Amino acid sequence: MPPDPRAHAPDTDVLDRLIAGVSSAAVMAFALMVLLFQHPTAKLAEGEASPLRLRFIVRERASPDAVMDPARLDAAARSGATSHAPPMAQPTSAVATSTQPVPSQMRLYGRDGRVRVPEGIGALPPAPGQPPGSPPDGRQAGARGPFDRVNPVEYRETRFDRVWRGKGTAGDVALENAHGTVTGGAVSIPLGTGDQPARARPPPPVRFNPALHERIADLGSEATGDAYKAAPIAEEPAPGLEGAASRAIRGQLALLGRDFAHCKASLFADFARPVRLHLSQLEGIEYAFAHGADPVRAEHLLPREADMAYTLARRALWHARKKLVSCDR
Repeated sequence: MPPDPRAHAPDTDVLDRLIAGVSSAAVMAFALMVLLFQHPTAKLAEGEASPLRLRFIVRERASPDAVMDPARLDAAARSGATSHAPPMAQPTSAVATSTQPVPSQMRLYGRDGRVRVPEGIGALPPAPGQPPGSPPDGRQAGARGPFDRVNPVEYRETRFDRVWRGKGTAGDVALENAHGTVTGGAVSIPLGTGDQPARARPPPPVRFNPALHERIADLGSEATGDAYKAAPIAEEPAPGLEGAASRAIRGQLALLGRDFAHCKASLFADFARPVRLHLSQLEGIEYAFAHGADPVRAEHLLPREADMAYTLARRALWHARKKLVSCDR
């Protein structure tokens, strides 16, 4: 009868557990030995100084004799001549060590307040006695300082750029920069120099339609007495600033008075008031134009004011004629 394999299973399991236990014990023993034989870290004593040190840079100060004004110097000289007391002894223990001048090589800033940089780096040192922030002198005109930014898009012209013409036709290229040459004298006569001063232009003509006006409040109303502004009369320029425009309005006003002479004088005066108002404005503009107004004002402003006064006077005449038709005879 063959042997049963399960009979040796307990022996194999015990052997595996024994090997695992021995291995764990060996690892723990090795770790314990490492911890025991490791040298302890040196600790700083309580009285030891910290490795972090702070060093204060003493600012250089001028001597009291140089800072003292002349009045104090004279007073000190007189007091020294009269008194013979020996000078007081000054402490030299800690104060003397703290006020020792720092070597110039260990200073961070120079006399003028600028950051000290090694010699030969960046621009030349500024002239002595030059205040901080002042423009550089002639020695630094072509030099770049250590803190100056370099232009990242600095462009240098090439020979190709001088002969390249990228705009216009062949004729435009031939005439470009022609002034100053032999052909430039003949070309500059019909073409001109190309530089023209800016000139003001009158506003463009726009048709007047009260129904399509943007702001109805500008057209007036019967309650405010300026309903004539909404009269359907197109804008026309004044016939002239020599008196023709005012003569035309005065003739129309006289004709209106003859046509409606049967109406009440108060009613006629109410409707004729805006006509006379704009007529007086028109006469004032003509007077200013005829008696030496400012050239710019006479060229641009007075014609526009005359056109507006002439148009409003014509609209007031149309509105008055429309309202006076229904008056009682």
